[in-house]
Amino acid sequence: MHCPHPIVSYLQMASTAWLSTLLLPKHLQIEKDLIPITCLSISNRGCVIHVKDSKEKRSVLKVGPQTGPLANEVSCLEQLNHPNIVKILSSFTSENVQFAQLEKIEGMALINVLNYEGRIQEAKMKSIFFQICSALAYLHSQGWVHRDIKPDNMVYDRRTGVCKLIDFDLATPYSLHSKLTESAGTPEYSSPELLRRNYVGPEVDVWALGVSLFTLLAGKFPFAKPSLFELSQPLEFPQHLSPECKDLIEQMLCLDAENRITMEEILQHNWLQPKERVEHDRS
Repeated sequence: MHCPHPIVSYLQMASTAWLSTLLLPKHLQIEKDLIPITCLSISNRGCVIHVKDSKEKRSVLKVGPQTGPLANEVSCLEQLNHPNIVKILSSFTSENVQFAQLEKIEGMALINVLNYEGRIQEAKMKSIFFQICSALAYLHSQGWVHRDIKPDNMVYDRRTGVCKLIDFDLATPYSLHSKLTESAGTPEYSSPELLRRNYVGPEVDVWALGVSLFTLLAGKFPFAKPSLFELSQPLEFPQHLSPECKDLIEQMLCLDAENRITMEEILQHNWLQPKERVEHDRS
């Protein structure tokens, strides 16, 4: 009698409701020699499993419908190679199911750092923020937009100081000559043009990154509600933030998408430059 792969058996035990949504075949052919360790998350969109191979090397296996968000993430990640973006190790399909094996990133999501340790100090945040900006600038240069930028999708390893961007299931290609009209992302990080469903792409990532930066430094969201009225209200900055930091956030949260700062411009902003260079430019 044919025995299902351990991953299939594990998924069958993990969530009957999810399996019925996915229509997972019992005799699914899984090419990789992977053993499940634990389920990291499960939803209607798919399942994320911590796995290891025969050599005890650990990674993350994402499983979802072949035509769902996971297939979109695979298409995006297979075109990317950046030290601050999660790497895809392999992908394969079987029947109606998409699999993606990703590197196992050590560390903690920045939202959890905020929840457990409180707001992040500005000096420490500069290094983390620069890495995410570098990743996003690269992503945009490759013709993709993330559309779900938030601290939940930034994983920071305090031992190495490395921060990586994850969860590209809402990422999509964009063109400067056309507009996107699909609603995507998390409401609290949505820009005015995203709420109106009329945007090019990169500008919505910049806005969401600005909301993320404010939230991680202030310990609270900059806006009471994700509505066009609330987004038009003046920002109230905590007193402990530097003038350069406030200036950058204001430019990132510019209501007019056409005048909003770009990722390349953010990387050149004074807040991210060494103190010596800033003082030299002012002299």
